[in-house]
Amino acid sequence: MVDGSFSIKNSIISHNELLTGYLLRGGGIDCYNLTTQSNIENSTIAYNSHEGLNFEDGTNNVINTIVWGNNSSQISGSAIVTYSDIQDGFSGDGNINLNPIFNSDTDLHIVPGSPCVDAGNPDPIYYDECFPPSQETELNDMGVDGGPLGCNWIITDVIENTIEIDQVVVIYPNPSSTETNIEFSNSDRNNFELSILSVSGKQVFTSENINSDKIVIKRNGLPKGVYFVKLTSEKKQCDL
Repeated sequence: MVDGSFSIKNSIISHNELLTGYLLRGGGIDCYNLTTQSNIENSTIAYNSHEGLNFEDGTNNVINTIVWGNNSSQISGSAIVTYSDIQDGFSGDGNINLNPIFNSDTDLHIVPGSPCVDAGNPDPIYYDECFPPSQETELNDMGVDGGPLGCNWIITDVIENTIEIDQVVVIYPNPSSTETNIEFSNSDRNNFELSILSVSGKQVFTSENINSDKIVIKRNGLPKGVYFVKLTSEKKQCDL
């Protein structure tokens, strides 16, 4: 980054390698001649070579971010770092130095039980909104899955699950603002019960004696959020 200013939110910057360059600085992000400031929020900067972040000048803010596993130093230069997980530690309010426990070295989303869960800035403006990918309470999760923009990491094009071998459940559109369609194989015309549950497990809708192979669910005032669908019959159960 040269000149000006920038803002990065809910992004993964990983596995970059600096082969040649100005004193071989940076690798993840290298900033110099910034005239104002940089802001990095709820991002994950990991496994880059050489540094994860290098700041030459300007005012640089890092918040609710994971910087881990970079080849040389994690952060070099001047930065205001708060509520972030920085390998080897970094001075600042709410910072931790604990293994974030990614799914893998290439899947840089944190697992349940990670020390980064609910460890971000507790100000409500950073609250998590989508569960998953966020975890546990509304308090901000450090890394890309946390905060309001964590919702962008939901994989929702098609959800598949088996009721029995070779039978597929498809939900679309997902996410939806008005209604959602659920299609599944039901050639035997079994009677199903449909339940919709919130992330806390509270049942918010139910419908019985469904014997078709397509269901249309109207939103009908349900607040924005993530919901789970359960289809149950005497012979089968499918949780989505």
